[in-house]
Amino acid sequence: MKKFILIFLSLLIFFLIIVVTFLSTKGYETDRFNSLITKQVKTIEPNIELSLEKIKIKLDIKKLNLFLSTNSIRLDYAGINLPIYEIKVYFDLLKIIKSELNVNKIIIKNNEMNIKNIQEILVRIKPSNFKSFVLNNISEGKIKSSFHFEFGKNFELIDYKVNGYIKKTNVNFGDKYNIKDINLNFISDNKITFINSIKANFKGLPISGGKIKIDRSEGISINGSLNTELNNTNKEIEELIFKYLKNDFLKKEIKISGNFLSNIDLKFDKNLKLKDYSYILNGTFTDAEFLPKKELKNTL
Repeated sequence: MKKFILIFLSLLIFFLIIVVTFLSTKGYETDRFNSLITKQVKTIEPNIELSLEKIKIKLDIKKLNLFLSTNSIRLDYAGINLPIYEIKVYFDLLKIIKSELNVNKIIIKNNEMNIKNIQEILVRIKPSNFKSFVLNNISEGKIKSSFHFEFGKNFELIDYKVNGYIKKTNVNFGDKYNIKDINLNFISDNKITFINSIKANFKGLPISGGKIKIDRSEGISINGSLNTELNNTNKEIEELIFKYLKNDFLKKEIKISGNFLSNIDLKFDKNLKLKDYSYILNGTFTDAEFLPKKELKNTL
């Protein structure tokens, strides 16, 4: 009898090892969970229409999570197609054993999407400062991102993380300032946003690199640095310099080459009213030429 029990336990352990190895590597493919995922997504947003084909069941051993994943997806929001290529839904394995189905995380990854499509989606959501800014100040460009949502009891959203990149985007701040051809990487959660690998063009000034941190824990705090490399000044930069420089002595023709670093620190309240700011510029001139309007004569 003892020998039989020992053999049975050995076979059971061996079977469990095979199942765990299979689920944690290759996974089991099925379509039985399609309705569950679409129902949970509908709970988050009723305007979403989601259709799935095969779903793969896999096991995350480190976090004791069972998760469902699929890359055969079509998702529309209010009639607008979202180019999502992967969805993962995580369940607490210990609660599944207790016959409790609790979603604790959802990961959504999408391909490049036009900014115009994002604006069409924002039109349909409730008013906010962010919505107003994107609709009125941003044009052109593309965005690629992935979303990580974490949930507590009763499917309550407790945390999120977004990361991705933006490219060839234009941002306008009223009629005076516009930034063109913006390219950057970003990562954001419910309190802090980090932006790096920034490249753009501001009034003819080429921004060749930089990083920015946006802290939303108390009001909004923005600080960071932007690098600018000049190689002989063009007309746009000349106009920008002489716009703020009262000048009766120099010709409006200058040449500047060098590398410059701008350090920015801005503080806003919750209504986006500027409370405090600082701007520091430092750098190195490699070449500079300023021509006077009249010829200078001296006795030497």
